[in-house]
Amino acid sequence: MLFLFVFTLNVQIAFAFQDIRGEYSGTYSMVVSNCMDSSDNVTYNLDLEMNISNQDGNTFSGTATGTYKPGAVEYITLSDSIAQSGQISGDTSHTFSGTTGEGTFTGQLSGDTLSIENLGRDTYGDTCTYIRYMSATRESGNSGLVKWVYDLPRFGDRESRPAIGTDGTVYPNLA
Repeated sequence: MLFLFVFTLNVQIAFAFQDIRGEYSGTYSMVVSNCMDSSDNVTYNLDLEMNISNQDGNTFSGTATGTYKPGAVEYITLSDSIAQSGQISGDTSHTFSGTTGEGTFTGQLSGDTLSIENLGRDTYGDTCTYIRYMSATRESGNSGLVKWVYDLPRFGDRESRPAIGTDGTVYPNLA
């Protein structure tokens, strides 16, 4: 007895973006220049704690704190997008030592390492410009990529369990 099954699979391919979410620890330097008060033109080296808590496809948002010394903490928010290659870009806002400001950033997520260059200016207080060079490592180790997901239907009382060929082709298989 020969049974012939014909399957039509409608596969929807979605582009996968790296999961940038997680808690990161590291350091950064902040070069401050062009201040109205020239004594504020300094370079700070800060300890960095960053939490990227939200991601929807290629958009993300999070917060960071930089600690210069006890009582001298910078608060940063960042948001925008991540490309499939792990390149990131977006906008920042911050408060630090009586100033507030805004800027833009570019960077790269490679595995669990996040590197960011952030250029900006203060919009309140001593209106300085700054460049931050941030480097942090994700503590949670969440560097996996989901390439695609597809729920295969059941056929009667048979459950479909796909098989993957040596060339990566997915074949339907009835258990």
